[in-house]
Amino acid sequence: MKGGEMDKIFKLNKGDIIYVDLGHHSDSSVQSGKRPCVVVSCDTDNNINGNPIVNVCPCTTKYEKKKRRTHVLLREDDVEGYLMKASLILVEQLVPVDKKMIVGKTGRIISRDVMDRIDKAIQYRFALI
Repeated sequence: MKGGEMDKIFKLNKGDIIYVDLGHHSDSSVQSGKRPCVVVSCDTDNNINGNPIVNVCPCTTKYEKKKRRTHVLLREDDVEGYLMKASLILVEQLVPVDKKMIVGKTGRIISRDVMDRIDKAIQYRFALI
């Protein structure tokens, strides 16, 4: 897909669940491969014509024994659309991605509580609280 074509296909909003190709990071704890991610950047920036970047937090279905303050649980009933199974949103791995890396959009978070927990985790991660 060429630059700019993704903007014409669908609008991106905070809370959308999208599949992103995060590349490969072998021998690393950084999330990689094609995986669901939650859009966390603001709607205005997400949809400005010519803005090729969106900020996302990757998700994983692998639960750690020790839950971190930057982890937010996302269940299937928190989502409108498709979520394969319950996942952890890894806010500590918030990353900018080029819209060309987006494979598709699968749904959006409809739970206000989950969105509030994501916002609080971002504030914690960047020492804003």
